[in-house]
Amino acid sequence: MTEYKRRPLKATEFRAAINRLREIRPGSRIGSTHRSVSHNQRVGGHPESKHLLYPLTPVACDLTWPGEDDLEEGSPEALALEHDAKVLGLWARYHDGHLHTQGLASGPVPEGYDPV
Repeated sequence: MTEYKRRPLKATEFRAAINRLREIRPGSRIGSTHRSVSHNQRVGGHPESKHLLYPLTPVACDLTWPGEDDLEEGSPEALALEHDAKVLGLWARYHDGHLHTQGLASGPVPEGYDPV
């Protein structure tokens, strides 16, 4: 199992990592960055979803690739997408036809996190 060295990313670092991921995996579409609380509830998002932090800082992004929306979670192709994102310092999980990426670990925002 690969060990990934991750730490909370600032907004600029998160954007740079997403841009780099889109360079090495061309053709991606951004599906979701910010969600309102009501939209997050409608789509079954976690109450502490990083998609809810966007007004503070962009630290979550869902990506899709044409022809890859039918990948199975845990398949070699899905795991390769997750790996590429994690190497760039992102937390990532392929599920429900998209790669969910975020610049912070799951759970509450770390105390003292500087979003700039």
